[in-house]
Amino acid sequence: MLRLEADAQTLTRTDAVLSDTALIIVFHPECVFSRRAFAALNAAPNLANVLQSHTLWLRPVDGDLNVEKWNEWNRTSLLAPLVVAYAEAEWPWIDYWGMPTFYVLRDGKVQTRLTGWPGDERLDELTNALRVAGLLAE
Repeated sequence: MLRLEADAQTLTRTDAVLSDTALIIVFHPECVFSRRAFAALNAAPNLANVLQSHTLWLRPVDGDLNVEKWNEWNRTSLLAPLVVAYAEAEWPWIDYWGMPTFYVLRDGKVQTRLTGWPGDERLDELTNALRVAGLLAE
């Protein structure tokens, strides 16, 4: 994956270091559905710890590394720093790159995949999946 460093000019290619239980969100800040999901997630106080400690915001490979917009997103969305997938092959367990897609991992394996953000009812489904995975208290 590619990470934009604090100088807003340096890109670092690195391997993802994921905890065994995590939330991976395939996301793009210019996607209206992604932005709606982001707003709903940030407004849910019960998700704050998961979003800060166990979430990777992953932009798909799309060939457009607009570093200026990427930096703007990371600067204004401190709790959701975006990284970019370098190659889809490095993420073999991601079987769908539509946005937003939520992958809930438990013991390093995909336990739940939720696709899209039809409305804020998706928040209840995601919250339930995070509870089942052990990322949220009952």
